[in-house]
Amino acid sequence: MEPELVDKNYDRVNFKENPLVKAEYENCKFISCDFESTDLSEIRFLDCQFRGCNVSLVNLSRTVFSDSQFLNCKMLGLHFYNCSEFGLSFTFDNCNLGHS
Repeated sequence: MEPELVDKNYDRVNFKENPLVKAEYENCKFISCDFESTDLSEIRFLDCQFRGCNVSLVNLSRTVFSDSQFLNCKMLGLHFYNCSEFGLSFTFDNCNLGHS
């Protein structure tokens, strides 16, 4: 069974060097993190917030975003149609979504 991570804060983590563990993240905050070109497939983000992150070119195959927020993020070349449709809900505020 996948681990569940609740109420965790990740600040300035480079997930290209330290890949995010496949798990369920609930009420977590990702601040100024670099996810570029990483694999977020099958990860569940519930009530999570991404602030000032680079989320460009990530693999979103069967990724769950439920009530997640993206604020001031760089989000280039994302294929949201690969996300899990179950409970899919997210908001974007001042994000660069070019080619997504």
